[in-house]
Amino acid sequence: MGKLTVLPFLLIPLTISILSGCKKEKVSSLSTSKRDVAIAKEEKRPSSPPPVTKINVNTATEEDLVRLPGIGKVKAGRIISYRKEHGVFKSVDQLIEVKGIGKKTLERIRPLVTVKDAK
Repeated sequence: MGKLTVLPFLLIPLTISILSGCKKEKVSSLSTSKRDVAIAKEEKRPSSPPPVTKINVNTATEEDLVRLPGIGKVKAGRIISYRKEHGVFKSVDQLIEVKGIGKKTLERIRPLVTVKDAK
């Protein structure tokens, strides 16, 4: 019969998983990619919980608006200022006219906001 040869570099992931207390973690390599670092930073970043109901940008406070992804205090203030100067938003798409809100931010918040008439 043939001899079974185990290459040492194949044992590294197995050894790491055994030493880590048999956690169900998959270790594919010992190097850290830029993507892994970005994911780790994103996981550590404190974030507000996403809104449970849609936020009405025509009546929302700064506190309400900062709960939206990509909207901080500055952009929230700009939304409120725009609303005061131009009146209520007629559509969600009109948010693109607010300084600092681009296509990507608009697409991220679109499912989370509404523009119901202020009453």
